[in-house]
Amino acid sequence: MARIFGATTSLFFSFVLGGIAFALVAVQYPSGMEAIFDGAGYVTDAITDAGIPTQYNVWVRFLINETQLTLFGFVIVTRMILSTLWLIMRAPFDR
Repeated sequence: MARIFGATTSLFFSFVLGGIAFALVAVQYPSGMEAIFDGAGYVTDAITDAGIPTQYNVWVRFLINETQLTLFGFVIVTRMILSTLWLIMRAPFDR
C-alpha cells in the first residue's frame, strides 16, 4: 500500500510542479517558450503527416496540440528530476 501511495504522490507532485514550471517559463522567458511551442508544432506536424489513415489522423489531430505536448514535456522533466532527487536522498538509508 505504501508503494501505491508513494507512486501516486510522486505523480501528483510531478503534475503540479510541471504546471508551475510551465507557467514560470511562459512568464519569465516568453521567447524561449515560443521556441518550445514551435518545436512542439514541428512534432505535431510530423505525427499528423506520417501517412496515418484519415480515420485515425482525425483523432490524433484532436488529441495532440502544441500546448499539450509542451506541458507533457515539462511534466516528464519534472518527474525525472523528482526521481533523481528521491534516489539521492534515499541512497544513504538503503545500506
